Amino acid sequence: MRRLIPAWALCVGLALSGGPALAQPVLKPQLVLKGHEGWVNAVVVSPEYVASGGLDGVVRIHSAKTGAAVFSWTLPKGPDKNPFVIYALSFSPGGGRHLAVASSDGKVRIVEPLSGRDVVVIDDPSRHPYKAAYFPDGRSLAVGGIDGYVRLYRAEDGKKIGDVKAHADAIQAMAVSSDGKTLVTGGPDTLVQVFHRYGDELRHAHRLIGHKDTVTAVAFGPEPGEIVAGDKDGKVKVWNLAMGTGGERPLATYAGMPIGAAASTRRAVAVSAGLGEIHLFSGARETALLKGHRQAVTALAFSPDGSRLVSGGRDGNVMVWNVGRK
Repeated sequence: MRRLIPAWALCVGLALSGGPALAQPVLKPQLVLKGHEGWVNAVVVSPEYVASGGLDGVVRIHSAKTGAAVFSWTLPKGPDKNPFVIYALSFSPGGGRHLAVASSDGKVRIVEPLSGRDVVVIDDPSRHPYKAAYFPDGRSLAVGGIDGYVRLYRAEDGKKIGDVKAHADAIQAMAVSSDGKTLVTGGPDTLVQVFHRYGDELRHAHRLIGHKDTVTAVAFGPEPGEIVAGDKDGKVKVWNLAMGTGGERPLATYAGMPIGAAASTRRAVAVSAGLGEIHLFSGARETALLKGHRQAVTALAFSPDGSRLVSGGRDGNVMVWNVGRK
């Protein structure tokens, strides 16, 4: 079935109400980037460009500074003539020379973003690679699939160099630390799994137990050893691994509002909940509410310098927010 969508994307589209009091100030988007048909599953930012992709199978590239459309291309359609869904995107480090595109045809393509030309094509055994992320050295790529595995691939030729079973079911959330030494995942089993990387091997380090529903978003927090995780039930937790697996504190609870995405910089954490709201935190304090999307926000990414936040939603829009240098 060509239009299979990750569970996290399905859950965030529910009609919802409730949640904590609104934060101040309320920010509006600096840029609104249109063009997608159907919801946006993935957004990423390089110093120069914003890339986005979703249900329509189109990768769109815009200028991160002006919002001008720069380039777009469409994945090949399947035998049923429906577009393959784009699940995940990741720019290569150091300027975004390459872009990894994970899609529902079971492939992860490493492409030139301004031409769409394939550099490497990876056939992922999961057949539905929901997550993809470059490691900071740019030499390897982590891919999380519907089968609960994380696989490591060499970026230059797509060769698989390692794998690990992370969850019993589909990987719904995944993040790589800024130093490339740690990878964290979340899934329907309510677990947050933490792995340390040693060469081409991922070794299990921590099993974080505390969520009561599917973990739909993970990010590394601003402080060393911090992991932020949100779930389908609307709870956002911060785990401090420096304090052991018991170093857990609630960050926010949005009753009945599934967490759609999370992202972080050195000083800020952003999470999306409900029908289009994005909450910005500094430490334990909510510092701003970002409002602009008309439907659930399904993807978040900070610019490399932390000055901008990019979001993608079920309304088909991509928005760029000026959040200050972080």
